[in-house]
Amino acid sequence: MPTSPKVQVYGTYRVTIDDNLVREAMDIKFPIGSFSEERRREVQPHVVAEMASAVLIEVTIEGADDRYTANDFGQPSSDQAPYMESYLSPEGDSLISQYDRPPGDFLRVVFFLHDFDSARPLKTSYGEVNVLTPTAMPERLSRIIRYEPVN
Repeated sequence: MPTSPKVQVYGTYRVTIDDNLVREAMDIKFPIGSFSEERRREVQPHVVAEMASAVLIEVTIEGADDRYTANDFGQPSSDQAPYMESYLSPEGDSLISQYDRPPGDFLRVVFFLHDFDSARPLKTSYGEVNVLTPTAMPERLSRIIRYEPVN
């Protein structure tokens, strides 16, 4: 009798927000020349707060089948969808592909999720699982995964 796929949240990581990331986000959302400098200063705290609400979630899935889709991930009572899903090696130290599911039934996937609430579970293709309190992003991931601001 086949076993049910097993989903485990391996880690939940804060996005590192530095001056370069803030500048990049501001230029995407409020391009220089299209908005006054006063308006850009007014909205910058909101842009930073939006990025601060995002986390990188790392999950492993044993026994993944054709029911799996990254689009199923999210949190109850939230309209936020996974962003920039990437598939990692089984050890989690190298990137296999972005967006395209690799072959096999063991997956290690990371994705960003905005408006994350650590009090709510994570929805998956196989039901809900508990999340972990966000921690600093490990070096192995910060070398291969970069948050890109959304418009």
